[in-house]
Amino acid sequence: AMSLSGGELYLVTVCNGYSYKIFTDEAYGFVNYQLGDRSATNAVYALDSNLQTQRELRDTASGETVYAIRFTGSTAYVMNYDSLIPQYAIDMTAASLKAEKISGLTDFAHNLYYFGAGRTAGVGVARSESGEIAGLQLTVYDTSGTGVSVVDQISATEAWNQAMAMPTAVQVLPEQETIAVPTDTGYELFTMQDGRLAHGGSVEMGYVSANTRIFRIGDCWYFCNDATVVTVNAGDMTQVAKCDFAYG
Repeated sequence: AMSLSGGELYLVTVCNGYSYKIFTDEAYGFVNYQLGDRSATNAVYALDSNLQTQRELRDTASGETVYAIRFTGSTAYVMNYDSLIPQYAIDMTAASLKAEKISGLTDFAHNLYYFGAGRTAGVGVARSESGEIAGLQLTVYDTSGTGVSVVDQISATEAWNQAMAMPTAVQVLPEQETIAVPTDTGYELFTMQDGRLAHGGSVEMGYVSANTRIFRIGDCWYFCNDATVVTVNAGDMTQVAKCDFAYG
């Protein structure tokens, strides 16, 4: 995993190691190999613009085997194999990097996205009390410290959504405090209003596919698929223009 924040490059490395011994099988008269213990070590680094290491931390999970490390802004979240709920947080701007045990992400089933300073957006599956899928759930967390807390949480859809199987279909726009959730024909926009998540409009594209992309140039966001480009004002997220073109 890699991330850029505050002019620094944050980098995660995992090194897999194993041991073995070579021996002669006396019964069959040939040389054989016997595998020994396997190990995996991990580390995070903060590099400057010249790719020189400024800070580093090895063994980010206190001896536990790490499944993944994900960055949101300047915070690294560490997940182990026992639980995909992030167990540790690392403030990558600290003079001495340290993995802090975190709380507040119980029953976590989200992909994490940077949502501005001290905020993290989670997009995942909402479930009923019986465990059945109840739609797509959006959560905004206060991640300014190691005690993570929920700022607000809503259900964006009441049915299956392609974002459940394809996290890249979700677009999070931290400058606008907006989460763009795909539908069959476009995107629904959810924004922070007076500290709460609320529906903030929609972008109609005709359809959304794995090839749909969203990017920003200047003062506008561009929602693009195979046949349509929709331009949206980056300030108030209102539509500026729409262009349909032939393809094939």
